[in-house]
Amino acid sequence: MKCPNCGAEVKDGSLFCDACGYKFETAAANSTAASGVPAEENVPAKKTGKMIPIVIGGAVVVGAAAFFASNFLKPNNNKFIDLQAAAIKSAYLDPLETMYKPMKDKVSTDLTLTAKMPGAGQMSDVLDKTALIMKMDGDKQNCTMNVAFRYNNADVLTGLLYTDGKKIDMASPSLNNKVYSGNLVEMTKKLTGHNDDSISFDDINELQLSEEKQKEIAKRYGDLIRGVLTDKNLTIEKNQKLDFSVSAITSEDAKNALDGKSFTKYTFVPTEEDYKTLMQKLGDTLEKDTDLKDWYTKYQEYEKMAYPQMPTYDEILSKVKENGDNASKNLTDLELKWTVYADDKQARYIRVETKNASAFEMAFAEDGAQTADCITFGDDFAFCNSFTKNGSVCSGSMSFNNYKLNYNNVDTSKPSVMGLFYGSYNAEGVSLEVKEADNATDYEVKVMGATINLNATNSSTAVKPEGDVVDISNYTEEDYQNLVMELSNDFQQLMMSDPNLQELAMIAFGGMF
Repeated sequence: MKCPNCGAEVKDGSLFCDACGYKFETAAANSTAASGVPAEENVPAKKTGKMIPIVIGGAVVVGAAAFFASNFLKPNNNKFIDLQAAAIKSAYLDPLETMYKPMKDKVSTDLTLTAKMPGAGQMSDVLDKTALIMKMDGDKQNCTMNVAFRYNNADVLTGLLYTDGKKIDMASPSLNNKVYSGNLVEMTKKLTGHNDDSISFDDINELQLSEEKQKEIAKRYGDLIRGVLTDKNLTIEKNQKLDFSVSAITSEDAKNALDGKSFTKYTFVPTEEDYKTLMQKLGDTLEKDTDLKDWYTKYQEYEKMAYPQMPTYDEILSKVKENGDNASKNLTDLELKWTVYADDKQARYIRVETKNASAFEMAFAEDGAQTADCITFGDDFAFCNSFTKNGSVCSGSMSFNNYKLNYNNVDTSKPSVMGLFYGSYNAEGVSLEVKEADNATDYEVKVMGATINLNATNSSTAVKPEGDVVDISNYTEEDYQNLVMELSNDFQQLMMSDPNLQELAMIAFGGMF
C-alpha cells in the first residue's frame, strides 16, 4: 500500500509511515482491507510539508512586488514634486554645485591684483609698479589671511590674520613686531555689553551640517508637502497644451520650445483642511526633529551676541503649534493655485499664483541644442538664461530685468580656482576672460581701455602672525582708540623711512596741485 499523506510505499501492518511519520488509525493492512479501497486512492490529509516552500515562494513574490511598487511605481503626488525638483536641480542647483566645488571645503589661493592703463601718463607708470596681494588659506574651522600693498616689487604695507573661530590674531609686520590677540567671545561681550556667561564658541565647529544631514532634514520637510497631496486637491490632465498668452515670460527661445506642445498638467489647489493638516504635521515634525533642534540651538547660542532677541527653538515650535489655525485660514484666503506642465523627464513650466499677487513662473525649455531657463515674478523680476550647448561647453546670454550678460565657450564642467567657469563674458562694454595660467587662473577684465588682471594660484603661501603677543580680549572702546593712535604713529614713522611710500606720497600730493 501507499501512505495517504506522502504517497510512499508502506509495509502491511505498519502503524507509521517510515517516510513522513504519518500515523495510521489502524495498522496499514487492516485499514486497506476494511475500506476495500486502494490506499493510493484514499483522500489525503493536508500536506503541510509541501506547502512550506509554496508559502515562502509566495512571500518572496509579494515582497518583490511591494519593493517594485514603492521604488518604481511612484504615485502621482510624488511625481508632482519630483518632476519640479528634477527641473530645478538640472537648471540651477547642479551648475552652482559644480561652480562652488573648488571652494566647498577649503580655500587656498594667493590673489594678485594688477592693472594697466596705456596712455594715462604718470598714472600708467604707477599702475605698472603697483599690485595688491591677498593670500587665503582656510577651511571650515580655521582661516589664515595675508594682505600686502606692493610697490616697486616691495611689500610696503602688510597685514596678517589668523582665526579658529574662537580667537583672532592680527599683526602688521611693516608697522611693528606685535601680534594683537583676542578671545572673540570676550571681545564681543565687551563691545556689545552682552555679558551672558552662556555665550560660547565651543560648538562653532558643529554649526556645519554634513551634506547627508542637510538632505535628511530637507527630505523630512519636503515630505510634509507630499503628505497633503490627495486626489481631491491635485488634478492631473493628460495631453494639455501650454499657452504662453497669459504668461509674463518673454523669452522667444522658451516660447518656441514650449508653446503649443502637449504635456501632463498638474494643478494643486489646497483647502483650509489641507493647510491645517500641514501645520499640524509641521508642528509634530519640528517637535521630534532632534537634528534640527540641536543645530539651531547651537546656532542661536552663537548668534546671541549679535542678535540677543533671536527666538529659541522651543519658542518657534510654540508659535507654530499655537498659530496653526490662524495660519491655515490666512493661507486659504490667498487662494493658492499651483500649476505644473511636465513631460516624463521633468517639469517644463511652473506657475504659482494667488488672489492678490503676481504669478511666480518658471520655464525649463529645451529644443535640440537650445535651452532656455526662465524665472519671472510679475513685472518686477525677470531672469532668463538662454544658451546652446555642445557637450559641456555653452554659449548664450543671461538677462536680469534690463541687464544682459553674454558668454561664449564657457565650460560648465571646469570651474576655476574662484569658482567661475573658464570662458568669455561680456556685459555693458565690460569683458571678462577666465583662462588658465601657470598653476593658477587669470581673471582679465577690460573696460574703457584699461586692463585689470586678478591672478589666483592653485595653492596658498599664507603664514600666521608671529611676534610679541598683546592680549586685547578685554579692550574697551577707549583702548581701541589708543591702539589706533599707536598704529598711526607707527605708520608715520614708516612713511619717513620708506622711499617707496615717499614716492607715492609725492605723486599723490603732486596731482592735487
